[in-house]
Amino acid sequence: TAPKMGKRLPVFVQEPEMANLFSNVEFAPDYFGQLERLILEILYATGMRRSELVGLKVSDLDLGRMVFRVLGKGGKERLAPFARYLAGLLENFLQLRTEAFPGTQEPWLFLNKKGLHIQPAAVYRVVRKYLSLVTNAEQRSPHVLRHSFATHLSNRGADLNAIKELLGHSS
Repeated sequence: TAPKMGKRLPVFVQEPEMANLFSNVEFAPDYFGQLERLILEILYATGMRRSELVGLKVSDLDLGRMVFRVLGKGGKERLAPFARYLAGLLENFLQLRTEAFPGTQEPWLFLNKKGLHIQPAAVYRVVRKYLSLVTNAEQRSPHVLRHSFATHLSNRGADLNAIKELLGHSS
């Protein structure tokens, strides 16, 4: 039998770089600027997968309890909590969404310029664009934000089982 290969550590963005992104980068105040900001904020603040973010519906958002209902891999459902500041951003975003697409029947939380369901490639482009401004890491993808979320929680002493649950991992 061949010797076991060691696993590579996941790529993540350092905390100061993430803080720089959210405190020093300007996002337009319109629907599309706030859409880009929320994509980044939600991926980093919840550790969601790109597919989970794209699959969010307005009905999956509970501002009162400050949780998203997330449909994860294998059809497993979990609750992803978020902070109070994010609830404020989401309330503002929902108002901008209503103004940008009055009378829309689309259930999806994030809509593109045509008022249709946002595509995963668009999320990837947003993340790549903004991470390029704050880090020189070779990988700049939504999954890097997921790794950053988990790494930063771990570095600050969070329980590994709690992180596992937040990420939607079974083991």
